Amino acid sequence: MNILSRVTHRLEPNADESAIGFMMRVAHKNRLKSAPELLKRVLGSESPVILHQRIPDLAFFCRNTIDEFQQLSGFEKWWDAEPHWVIQGEWLTKSVFIQNQLSRACPMCLDQSPYIRALWSLSFYKYCAWHECALIDRCPKCHRTLDWDRSRPEFCNCNQYLGEHSLELPQPESLLLSKVIAYRLTQDQSLIQTQSNQLVEQLAALSVDGLCKTIWFLGHCIPELGQYSTGHGRKRPNDQVFANMLQSAFALLRNWPESLGRILDKSIHQELHPQFSAVAFHYLLRPLDHYLKSSLDSPELAFIGHMYEQYLHQIWLKSGRRNSGSRYEKQLRLEF
Repeated sequence: MNILSRVTHRLEPNADESAIGFMMRVAHKNRLKSAPELLKRVLGSESPVILHQRIPDLAFFCRNTIDEFQQLSGFEKWWDAEPHWVIQGEWLTKSVFIQNQLSRACPMCLDQSPYIRALWSLSFYKYCAWHECALIDRCPKCHRTLDWDRSRPEFCNCNQYLGEHSLELPQPESLLLSKVIAYRLTQDQSLIQTQSNQLVEQLAALSVDGLCKTIWFLGHCIPELGQYSTGHGRKRPNDQVFANMLQSAFALLRNWPESLGRILDKSIHQELHPQFSAVAFHYLLRPLDHYLKSSLDSPELAFIGHMYEQYLHQIWLKSGRRNSGSRYEKQLRLEF
């Protein structure tokens, strides 16, 4: 990189700002066309995916310190052959939990201070935790999706101001989840002090990654047991699917753990013949087992895996086939 090609005007990043949003502000302040132009000059690519190891290059170009840049969110880092994304000091491990190529915003936040908050890039963060209004992802004038590479955070590329708020009644579960996520990242007690109950306390104790995995497993994987197909579960849910998923997950958590046992027992017997074989049992549960072992193996999520295996063991014993010599049944007994 040419050391003479640095911006003229230095901006200070906000602690809760996204890296792409900061690039947007720096580009506008220094009369560059857009954030992609800035990224092209520094990184050689206009992609919104910014690798964590390129922080020193970007910080130098923007006349910031490395420490200032490291507080920004949205950088991608690879370890154990998997991508991870940092959001306000926490790392997300699943691409379905992050919206790094789409732009959403709280109109009231933009009206107060025009910069892109890191929280808005989280797939499960649907409402502003402070203003309790829905995040927008389309321009109210041209109705196009908001571009991540627009020239200014508070304006659409059609020059429509995005800080105008239209009232929309929030969905209770989705708003609660947004408040818990925001509390986890900001430690703002006001977000949950009026929501003090066992469910909130349980969720607030989890990392953001663990929280998202819990919602995904209990709200998506468990209710759709037996309905899997190739590629199932990799697509980000639309608003209605997400609302249903969240309702299912919260229903399980509010009556934990008995509700998990009931739904597993009901789903397994709906999908299998009453006298099911070990092969069918193993095949039906294979997607759940895979997600459990690959994604819910952290100590904070042990409460899910422990109860899941306990209830499967009970269902298996009730089947009355525990004395067979099948190698599948032996394996199941070993795993349990």
